[in-house]
Amino acid sequence: MSRPRVTEMISEDIKNMGSRGVSLQRRLLLFFLLFLAVVMSGTALILLLSGALSAGHAETSAWLRNEISHLSEDVSEEFGELSDDGAALAEGLSSYLDGQLKSGGVRPDGIQSRPEILTGLLAGSFDSLEASLEKSRASGAFLILNATTNPSPAAAGRSRAGLYLKSAEPDTGGAEGRRLAYLRGPMAVAREKGLPLLPQWREEIEAYDSGMFETAKNAAGGSVPVLSRLCFWTSDFALEGGNIPSVFLCVPILTKDKTVIGMCGFSISGQLFKTRYSPPDETYARVCSMIAPMTEDGRLDASGALLAGSYPAERRALAGALTVRDDTLDEFLAADGTEYTGVFEEISLHPADSAFAGRRWALAVMMPKEDFTAFVSERSGRVIGLMAFFFILCLLAAVVLTRRYLSPVLKALRMIRESGAQEYGRTRIPEIDDLIEFLSGQDSARGKSAQASEAKPASSTMYDAFIKKIGALSPAERAVFNLYLEGCDARQIADALCLSINTIKTHNKRIYMKLDVTSRKELMVYAQMMKERGAVRDRG
Repeated sequence: MSRPRVTEMISEDIKNMGSRGVSLQRRLLLFFLLFLAVVMSGTALILLLSGALSAGHAETSAWLRNEISHLSEDVSEEFGELSDDGAALAEGLSSYLDGQLKSGGVRPDGIQSRPEILTGLLAGSFDSLEASLEKSRASGAFLILNATTNPSPAAAGRSRAGLYLKSAEPDTGGAEGRRLAYLRGPMAVAREKGLPLLPQWREEIEAYDSGMFETAKNAAGGSVPVLSRLCFWTSDFALEGGNIPSVFLCVPILTKDKTVIGMCGFSISGQLFKTRYSPPDETYARVCSMIAPMTEDGRLDASGALLAGSYPAERRALAGALTVRDDTLDEFLAADGTEYTGVFEEISLHPADSAFAGRRWALAVMMPKEDFTAFVSERSGRVIGLMAFFFILCLLAAVVLTRRYLSPVLKALRMIRESGAQEYGRTRIPEIDDLIEFLSGQDSARGKSAQASEAKPASSTMYDAFIKKIGALSPAERAVFNLYLEGCDARQIADALCLSINTIKTHNKRIYMKLDVTSRKELMVYAQMMKERGAVRDRG
């Protein structure tokens, strides 16, 4: 069949749909689709209320909160132990140095006027500093005296004599097997102790500009009497120089008259923090943890932070204060506009009765926001994809079931139209068999009426009226009518004219209506009369 002919048939079916109504097959399919839509809507509502569609968000949130909980416990425990070790170190050094000054007849506030004794004081303090570092889990230990051997006026304002020992292998988790290196201090002490000098070695510590001594002096002059309450953590202590990320525990060294003659403590480097506190990256490749001081307005000072993770955010990318926007999860906005998603928790590194209780620190576990969004979308996409697959599967099932369910009905109707109800056998479907039985009875009654009509031909007036009505038929209807005159049934006419059986049914309706006949049998009576009268005319 040509494409224009098919298009014409489809257009005609669409035009006839309004007058013919919706077929039983379409009705059943629409019912299935409506039922499927209700089921899918209910399923989506249940998934939404149960949180299945937001499973990725909930999963990530739970994971982040679990990580911050573990991190908070570990940091609190380790930093607390270092504070205790720092207080013990400061107490021992305070006692030793105070005794040395007294035995040498040096006043605590006059230590700067005796630079020749500084190397001896540092050498005598070395063993205590070394033992404390080996015992602790810090990456370095330092001692700074509030004096300098540098006579230059410019250097005297910032340079201070001291010792800074670094653990060359701080990642072993314990003192065994660790090697110490010399970062700051007199060359004579390093030579005496046999320690290697690091490439960044300097003889004195340029740290006075940081104001640490002033901070320690002010705290010691307050009402807090014990060293454990004078410990403070800082990240802005330029002890190592350059941009090496570290945080420092600083404890003042006091004489008995409460004079601050120096400071001591421990350092935790960025590498050590990364080794111990990197979150697992099996699920989230770019997650990182961070410890940072907090600003007065509640932001995180990323410039003084330590970061840990297999893919930690760059310190320079986080330079400045991170703005925290509270939500179901915290969102961090860096100074350069980069967004991170995670959680943070304020942690107390200083006791409530400490002189530095106002110094606030926070821990955070976070990842780039784009990673979080991608993970949540992936999890939600799986659920939505499964729902879409289920919907398509049900849609196909509805089409197949509709056809299989209506197949015997349509087959029976087609056979009845083509061959009549009396010639069609049982279908073993009660409803269809009842319909066939009813139609068979109707056909029998019409058959008897037709026989009576044949026995008593229609009047000449009725025949003449019938002949006139033939002229009202359209060319397409006339073509169908002519084939009926030749004795063809509906299927044969459809094949002869290359039309669908539904189109032939439509023509039949219109032919019956225009010729004022009620059935094919009545039509065939008139057809027979036309043949007989035509034969008579031929003989005449």
